[in-house]
Amino acid sequence: MPSHSPLPAATPRAHRAPRRGILRRGLTFLEVVFAAAILGIAALAALELLASTDNASLFSRRQALAAVEAERALMVASDAVKAGQTIPSSEALSDALGGEALADCIIAVTANEIDVDFTIPSTSGNPADDQIVTLRISNLVATVTDSDGDLLVRMERPVPLSTTQGGGG
Repeated sequence: MPSHSPLPAATPRAHRAPRRGILRRGLTFLEVVFAAAILGIAALAALELLASTDNASLFSRRQALAAVEAERALMVASDAVKAGQTIPSSEALSDALGGEALADCIIAVTANEIDVDFTIPSTSGNPADDQIVTLRISNLVATVTDSDGDLLVRMERPVPLSTTQGGGG
């Protein structure tokens, strides 16, 4: 006679319903979706970083090339001032000079003549015996701007023109 016990008979594991497996597969799918979303966001952030680094590199290259061109223009203007000639005021930079980085950029050179007075103290210690030396200089300023008018580089170079000595003050 079969015995009836208050507890149900234990069934082997192989015969149980695979409920936990279905639930585990669902969680695994959700984990994969979240992981893919996180990786996608990280990839977009990396691409954005790469793009901003590329823009910064282009800007640095433009500034370096603009500085070279400004220095070249200051040398030409300095030689012209020393020879008593007029300086070229502005020119458009061509692709040949700076490549596409300086295309459509404008370089301008201006000159301002100023007198600078220096006082050379006398050896006697008397201020009335001091020598005043006036140095006339041409302050050359080269600026490179892009097509939007934004300043890329500004450089200055003083060029001595003449010196005069005066008596005591």
